[in-house]
Amino acid sequence: MRVRVVLIIAVLAAVGGCSVGFEVRIPVDAGAAPVSTPTVPKAPARQLTPTPDSLAPHHTVRMRLFVADQFHSSVLIPARVGVDAIRDAQAAKAVWQSPALATDKAAQQRAVDTMDCFHDNPLLGQDDPALPLATCTPDDSIAVLAPALLTADMIAGATYGDSDDPAQGGTVWVQLNASGRKAVAEMAPKNADVLLALLFDGKYMSSLTVTAKLADTLAFRFADTTAAEEAASAIVNR
Repeated sequence: MRVRVVLIIAVLAAVGGCSVGFEVRIPVDAGAAPVSTPTVPKAPARQLTPTPDSLAPHHTVRMRLFVADQFHSSVLIPARVGVDAIRDAQAAKAVWQSPALATDKAAQQRAVDTMDCFHDNPLLGQDDPALPLATCTPDDSIAVLAPALLTADMIAGATYGDSDDPAQGGTVWVQLNASGRKAVAEMAPKNADVLLALLFDGKYMSSLTVTAKLADTLAFRFADTTAAEEAASAIVNR
């Protein structure tokens, strides 16, 4: 057992009445293990698994990278109010899924000029995963997205729960299968800081920021745990 004693001896000087202190230290065994203060690990977020429901509505679940510039800045454009919006699905697909969206700013602006984020989307549930897609986000911006990176058959499951930071609401953790993990492993090192969007039927639900080490589980933030539960359920019952 390691013992360390420090003795303070106070000596009252004869002249001036001042006190002098000095330490007497008992040497400690140099081979003894240092004393460490135990740390309490941060509790992981509690993850819940939705119950599969055969009667639940089915959604097309996909994930798409944002179109980004050479600096990896994702293309997100403020929506316009009172635009002469397209209301027909066929016409919408020609503009909102134009192959030119991937590289042409004029095509991107054309999508913004014809999309009304305050009304129903005529293309909802009809988007082609092989083509780019312009779609509204919950904050009334328009995201320009690349062809689908991940489809429903690349997903192994989903859980939900509170985010690590309570101020961040709820989180959905999407677990990928082997093909999904392979797609992410090939994509991530080349797309650090680009956003990856989660979509149901072509509707933007949430996004995460890609990191070079993105792995087999993807975490998407939601406004609260209830919204996260609904999203996880939609993925499980896809």
